[in-house]
Amino acid sequence: MNKVILLALSMPVTAFSQVMENSGSDNLPGTACQGDVVITEIMADPLPVVSLPSKEYLEIFNRTESVFNLKNWSLSDGNSRCIFPEKILLPGEYLILCQQQDTVLFKDFGKTAGLKSFPALTNSGKTLYIRDSKAKLIHGVRYSSDWYGNILKDGGGWSLEIIDTGYPFFEKGNWRASVSLEGGTPGKVNSVSGVNRDIYF
Repeated sequence: MNKVILLALSMPVTAFSQVMENSGSDNLPGTACQGDVVITEIMADPLPVVSLPSKEYLEIFNRTESVFNLKNWSLSDGNSRCIFPEKILLPGEYLILCQQQDTVLFKDFGKTAGLKSFPALTNSGKTLYIRDSKAKLIHGVRYSSDWYGNILKDGGGWSLEIIDTGYPFFEKGNWRASVSLEGGTPGKVNSVSGVNRDIYF
């Protein structure tokens, strides 16, 4: 079963694979461990529009009881890197990430952060990863259009949603096309949310 692909910033040309365990909670308050904040939704192909804005977005989720300040965290696809503004992420809270100029389009859906140089989310898939202000890897995912599992939805307008945030490093088997009538669930619990234990971990 595919696992998340982690890219080392110190080795920009060489990628390596690594299976990551669920995070612990022994760090100081406000300091994130791997897997504490995770990517939970990917809108890579918003057209044709179902109901949501016709713009790409990501959603991240704080799955801990800690409060994190995301200032100077980064989102990267291996080619481009964008820096988070100062944004407080509360326990159990979602945050929508999008192009800076698209923030106004998503603000009614939930807490939103506009990022300069937001990476293009290619329809076929790519690797995305988040690092904290000290460049420590927090979460990464290598998504693919194969994950939709629905030929009627992989042509655009529907987001990919993680099923079980308890296993954020379980890849293909833990993602599927949104079943929301809007085409996605930015800023709130995923429409496909459920128990989906990674039995291969």
